[in-house]
Amino acid sequence: MNRDPMPNEAEACSPYLKRQLELVRPKVVLILGRHALERLMPGQGSISRIHGTLVMRGDVAYVPLYHPAAALHNGSLMADLEHDFDRVKAYLAKLLAPPPPPVPVEPPKQEAEQLRLL
Repeated sequence: MNRDPMPNEAEACSPYLKRQLELVRPKVVLILGRHALERLMPGQGSISRIHGTLVMRGDVAYVPLYHPAAALHNGSLMADLEHDFDRVKAYLAKLLAPPPPPVPVEPPKQEAEQLRLL
């Protein structure tokens, strides 16, 4: 049965999720659905307003998305979800790209010293 989690259920799972995030230290977290958004980013607004946007909190990038089950239930969300995942791909390419190689520094050239024969 698909239903919203009860407040006590969400509260019971919160310490485990918090500890997992501390242990894994992800660079990017995809937030799937309004309930996850409410728990991980309270006060950010509705999922319909913020979905697909990148929100930085410290060193972690959060991307709220419609839950895939919502898109299956409401087919009009499918295009939004597909577009959001395209944006996620672009975010990941940017966030996880290796840093550019360091610019080589050439040592200063020393002028050759003229040697004397005698």
